[in-house]
Amino acid sequence: MRWLKIDSDSETKPKILRTVKPWLFVFPASLIGVLAIAWLAGLLLFANSLSTSPALPRTADGIVALTGGDTRLSEAMNLLIAQKGQRLLISGVNPASRRSDIFSLLDVEESLFNCCVDLDRLAPDTIGNATQSAEWIKKNDYHQIIIVTANYHMPRSLLEFRHAMPDIDIRPYPIQSDRFQTAHWWKSIDATRFLASEYNKYLASFIRIRVL
Repeated sequence: MRWLKIDSDSETKPKILRTVKPWLFVFPASLIGVLAIAWLAGLLLFANSLSTSPALPRTADGIVALTGGDTRLSEAMNLLIAQKGQRLLISGVNPASRRSDIFSLLDVEESLFNCCVDLDRLAPDTIGNATQSAEWIKKNDYHQIIIVTANYHMPRSLLEFRHAMPDIDIRPYPIQSDRFQTAHWWKSIDATRFLASEYNKYLASFIRIRVL
């Protein structure tokens, strides 16, 4: 009996396997690798850009505080007390919250709160914060504002605010967040996941504003 020798290049090999080129696999893998490295490098730059001890900003026309955790409202109110702005807008207040509810959260004289603090209940997100703040700034004929929010939220907030009001001088005042500690964030899975999520949101805003 003679053994049948099958050549790897014979007609018995499926035609589709003979037509696949190696570069069809190499190129996508290389592209994914490059994108992954670029994303990781961007994440590191993003993390290093987050301030932990902001300098006291120069005096502006107004102050805008974006609602959230941390000490954003109290820090913004301290700026108002220090006369770093004429008025304070608290943007993103829960529609169900009463003005008295907000006042009770702050250590401030009632006269100052009543005269110089405005509440925005319409903004549902950062884009809304920028849109509503732009209307407030236009109404008051302001040209410079101080924006107060958490340090991890500041890069995306600046993107949205500068897009909504390109002619306004926006001065950041980032607050160290209780949810995210800047130092040694890579040692915590939760902190890394949180930072990566915020970085992805920043990239989405960047692409929407600069590319789309």
